[in-house]
Order: sequence, then C-alpha cells, then structure tokens
Amino acid sequence: MCSSYRVVYSVVIGIIIIISKEVSSFSPHSLTATQRQHQVFTAMDKRRRITKGAGIVKLAETTTSTNKQPYQKQQHSSGRRWKARRKHEVFLPSPSRNISKQEEDALIKQLTYLPPNVCCISAYTGSNVNNKSNVDSSKDIDTSDTGVGRPIAIKSYPLVMQLVNNNININNSDDNNNEQQASNDGEEEPKEEEDINSRYTNCSSITPFPTMYWLTCPHISKAISELERNGYVKIFEERILNNVELTNIWYNVHEEYAIERWNLLTLEDQEYLSKERSSMKDILQYSGVAGTDHKGVRAQNADRTSFVPSVKCLHSHYAHYRSQDDTEGSKAVINMVGKWTHELLIEQFPDLVV
Repeated sequence: MCSSYRVVYSVVIGIIIIISKEVSSFSPHSLTATQRQHQVFTAMDKRRRITKGAGIVKLAETTTSTNKQPYQKQQHSSGRRWKARRKHEVFLPSPSRNISKQEEDALIKQLTYLPPNVCCISAYTGSNVNNKSNVDSSKDIDTSDTGVGRPIAIKSYPLVMQLVNNNININNSDDNNNEQQASNDGEEEPKEEEDINSRYTNCSSITPFPTMYWLTCPHISKAISELERNGYVKIFEERILNNVELTNIWYNVHEEYAIERWNLLTLEDQEYLSKERSSMKDILQYSGVAGTDHKGVRAQNADRTSFVPSVKCLHSHYAHYRSQDDTEGSKAVINMVGKWTHELLIEQFPDLVV
C-alpha cells in the first residue's frame, strides 16, 4: 500500500514540475534579461510594420540572418543634401560656366544632378584626355567603365551662392524679356526685374567650395577608393616625407592650386571676400588640394621641409592631376600623387579605361 502511494506521489510531483516549466516559459518575469531581449527581437523580426502615408504597410515575414538581403551601397550624405536642396532652392550658376547640353547630360548620368557651380569639364578618359576635340558632340557620351571620352573631372567655381528669391530670372536674355512682355499684354506692367548682378543682396547664403577639381567618374572613384583601403595614402605620404626634393615640389603643388583657385574668382567676388568675409577668404586663398591648410608656412616663409602637407584624399589629387597640362614644355607643377595614382590604376585595374 505504501509503495503504491509513493508511485502516485512521484507521478504527481513530476506532472507539477513539467507544468511549472511550461508556465515559466510564458512568464516574462521568469526570464533573464537576455532571454526577454531575444524574445522581443524575435517577435519584431517575424512581423515588422512601418507607417507609410495614412495606412499601414505590412512587410513580409523575415527569417533568420541567413536570409538577409544583400548589402546595397548608400549614396553619400553630401550627395543627398545637394539633391534635396536643389529641389526647393535656386543657386546662381558659375560666372565662368562653359558647358554644353551633352556634357550636362553626361554629368547628370554620373552624379544624378548638375552641380550649380560647375565651370567646365576639365578631363576626359582616353588618350590625350584633356583635349575636348576628342569628344564627338553629335553622340551621347558613353559613361560606362569602358567608355572613351567620358568626363573624369570638372572645374568648380569656389563659391556656391543660394538665392533668396526662387523666382528671380537668372537668364536676362532679350528673348525672355520679350516673351514676358507679350504674356502680360493687357495686364498691369510687371515689376522691374531684380538685378542679378547685385549678387550678395540676392543671396541667402554664400558657401566656400575649396574643391576646385572634382572627380565625377564613379568607376574611377570606386577604383581609387580601393587603393585608399590598401593604404596608399600613407605610402605616398611617407614617400614624400623621405625625399627633400619631393617635399619642396609637393608644397609648390598646393601653392599653385591655391593661387589658381583664387584667380578663378571674379574681381567682384575677391573684393567682397576681402572686405566682408575674411575667414572665407583665407579658406579659398590659402588651402591647397583637398583642403590642406598651409597658411602659416606661406605667411612666415618658413622652411618648407619642416611642414609637409598631408595627402588626405587620392580622389582630389587624381582629379587635379588629370586636369593639369602634363605635356612637354608645360609650366604646371605636376601633382605627383595624382600621377602615382594614375599609374596604379593602369597597373591594378587593366579593364578600366582611364
């Protein structure tokens, strides 16, 4: 009799233990913090909801990390800002703009928008790349990685000027004025058109743009990023630092770049910056390639070997080099970092047309 009671007692205790375990698995208070966190994230992962417009869009159930979507490279934040600003704001075009409709289309293919301060395309792919005569103006420019004659770099005006009034007519041609007068026949006379030459009163913001030569080709840019990941920025810096002659040339590269950028400004803009925006003037007058500042050395005429400008960005140096006149007899101080980068691109990316 006692043995039968023991059996029943053991069975009852076993059932109670099993039930208590099942109950505890559903009780959040019985879980550790890690278990509760895992439970929450699992539930979120199985059924996620996002709000879109006025309704709710249900996303498909996701499973484990093995089914994750492949990584997609996101657009650079500066590019997103530019595109967002251009939708709602108007900028003054570069006063020295010299670019055709075909070239505009090619740049939009590469960048997805046209920079408002573009002056011209300064370099193309292919042999004798800086010669615009190689580009057939009757055909679309091939912007693929094998396209010959596609844009590599642009020359940019050093100031970006945003207008206060988006309705200001930037084009002051007689045709536009005649069209406006014809459309207003019988109505009260339109207000006198605002003078676009009063640049500073019509601008809500004036921003310095130190990158005079800007790399636009995404295929070359991707290859140069690979070189940077492989440590060539540091390699080039050490190569310059260990050679006194290269150090002196390197300083002259930055010096020439700064002078060229300052001279690209109109006399009106130079005078305005000198009187009203001294800090902005220093940025544009004294910073070298990729924004390298060497004002102190320049002002004090110090020993140039005591200050070696950093390399910073191979993209900027390559855009500068490809925009220079590298032919025999040229007086330009050739950007050797850009030239070394060019040689590496040919060697390590043989299928890329540069």
